[in-house]
Amino acid sequence: MVDTDTLSASNSAEQSWQPSILLSLVAGTLGGVVGFFILYALHPFFPRPELPEMPQYPSEELRALYRDAELNFHFQNGAFNCAILGGCMGIVFGLFTGRSSKRILSAIFGMVLGAIAGGLAGGGIGYKVATDINSSTQQTLLLSSLYHFTLWVVIGIFVFAALAVCNDLKQMGSVVISAVLAGIFASLAYNVVSSIMFPTANLSLITPESTAQRIVWMASGCLSLGLCLGLGFRKSNAAPDTVAS
Repeated sequence: MVDTDTLSASNSAEQSWQPSILLSLVAGTLGGVVGFFILYALHPFFPRPELPEMPQYPSEELRALYRDAELNFHFQNGAFNCAILGGCMGIVFGLFTGRSSKRILSAIFGMVLGAIAGGLAGGGIGYKVATDINSSTQQTLLLSSLYHFTLWVVIGIFVFAALAVCNDLKQMGSVVISAVLAGIFASLAYNVVSSIMFPTANLSLITPESTAQRIVWMASGCLSLGLCLGLGFRKSNAAPDTVAS
């Protein structure tokens, strides 16, 4: 006679989904590499318009043109670039960490939600950065940390939620916690390293200007997402001990 408690525990173990830490880090690395080369080839996808040279005493109309150009540049490119980045992360996490029977679905769902999240966060933060530039707001490490934290948290929540929906709904409780931790790690790593390596750069820019700075930006965010996916999505309920009857 089959022990029902043992069978139940076995089925529970089979149904649990625990993404591998190693595969999560590999996926984060691959997603960052792919995203980096796409942005390297395309950025800026929306270039600044050609405007008359700013004279010593410009008219208010010309000032408005420059302000609008700055807003559109950062808003459009922030949304476009981060949508690509979020989509890349969703695809690779779905393919590398999803269940074997759900990998394609996980990749598609992750790509869609990741792209939406990246577009919304990147566009919103890019717009805020542009308004800071237009108003000559001093760029601080606090502002930069807040902007990059927000970006990676939003991408993390959407991508992790897509993976949880496709693979194990019991893991939905880990989505926000893992994404917040990823945002903290990514923001701290990027701002600490960049403030040392690029002391004169504007760290608030949602897409860094130099190639070296973009590598630090990608590595900080993508590896943090991979690490927190692997560590945060653990089996929440251990299989119950079987009792001999």
